Amino acid sequence: MMKEHSCAREDAVKLLAVENVAEHWQNSLFLVLKYHLGSGWFKLRIERHDGEPIIREWRLFQSIKNQLLGSECEALELYPAESRKVDSANMYHLYGVADPKVTFRFGMTPTDIGGKVIDVSHGRSKPASYK
Repeated sequence: MMKEHSCAREDAVKLLAVENVAEHWQNSLFLVLKYHLGSGWFKLRIERHDGEPIIREWRLFQSIKNQLLGSECEALELYPAESRKVDSANMYHLYGVADPKVTFRFGMTPTDIGGKVIDVSHGRSKPASYK
């Protein structure tokens, strides 16, 4: 932990304590830690077991969000100010609310283009396939 996070022993102990209270979810490729942040907010920390970067297909993160927060719940990925950036490992973080009544006042809907409902079932996008 000290080597992975380039930190002192006491900081590593604090990190371990935080990780021990998180829910751990995994499959053959990924580990996801689900942290309760309070007031219904959660953080999902997503990483590969081998530490390599994740090829960014949004459907993959959408699927993880659906499974761990709910399909009608919303989550965000934050791109912070440079002064707050932490980029020491290939970890990805989603912040969301596990309450489908809470929605963000921005984002797209299927009716955003031309004011009519769009049939998205036959789009050019392909389902996520991760190898």
